[in-house]
Amino acid sequence: MRAAPPRRPRKYDAPRASDANFAPATIDKEAHRYDAEEKTSLSFIIISVAMGAFFVLAAPIAEAVDALKGAFRKKPPAE
Repeated sequence: MRAAPPRRPRKYDAPRASDANFAPATIDKEAHRYDAEEKTSLSFIIISVAMGAFFVLAAPIAEAVDALKGAFRKKPPAE
């Protein structure tokens, strides 16, 4: 591992050159918050619970299906 010397020290009091490149943006005081308008509906709750159950139970259900397939598979005749 090789250590490199630090870069030149920064001047924290002086404005950076990159700060001057930003375009001025106006803030709309009449705009309302998005969170206040969003309402929780029953369909969102049902879909989120169903997706959670699917992802939690997908692996155990797949293992159970494989076990059932193996149980009902024909066994070769014993010689």
